[in-house]
Amino acid sequence: MEQYDDLNQNENETGNQKSHFYRDTGGIIPITANIFNESQVTKDETVEYQGIPIMDITAVGFVVNYKELENKIILTIFDYTGIMDVVFSEKMDSQDNTGLNTFHYDGTKKPIQIFGTIKVYKNEKKIQGAKIMPITSSFVLYHRADVIHTWLYLTGKLQELKEAKEQNIQEEAKMIAIGNSNKNNMINEAISLLDNYAKRGKNEINEKEIMNLFKKFGNKSKEIIRTLIDDSKLVDNDGVYEIM
Repeated sequence: MEQYDDLNQNENETGNQKSHFYRDTGGIIPITANIFNESQVTKDETVEYQGIPIMDITAVGFVVNYKELENKIILTIFDYTGIMDVVFSEKMDSQDNTGLNTFHYDGTKKPIQIFGTIKVYKNEKKIQGAKIMPITSSFVLYHRADVIHTWLYLTGKLQELKEAKEQNIQEEAKMIAIGNSNKNNMINEAISLLDNYAKRGKNEINEKEIMNLFKKFGNKSKEIIRTLIDDSKLVDNDGVYEIM
């Protein structure tokens, strides 16, 4: 990055410069070149950084290269964390790109703020520029602070969601374990009731009798009967159950 050392010069800060400080993103996420370069293209062709989807973005930096092609203009921006390209496409050959109307490149390393959308084409990500605004170099520091503030918030929320999901999984597992334990207890009690019934010399029991025998299990009675059949503790002979 030595070629960009001259960008470290201090510039006078104007009063209205602070008003650009981007706090309420409104769906637009502030990023740096490093965030863009380290972000990953997912299987569904979205882009994520640290598990956070990023699409509509704003970034600041210095224009270090300007390339004008037939139907698009590519700006290379440096922001002390790295470099990134932003593509501004012409809508029609006879029209200027409205996003670039306020910007004129004269070969100097101009500080700018861009707004755009990260898009994916053939598994390659790019920033499609929508708007560009001139700023002073000191605003780069304000943007950096905004990036830190926003990403601490976003990653904190993601961690909260992960922890909440993990807690829900643990609670569900606990409830399943409790449910299985209660069901096993009921099954064992049902087997004991059938054993006592069979001791009276009755190896068969009809539907009405078994439902009466299992009435303490309430709406779980039929489920218990099905389990006993599956476990070969009962044999269903058209509504008459043989106790095994």
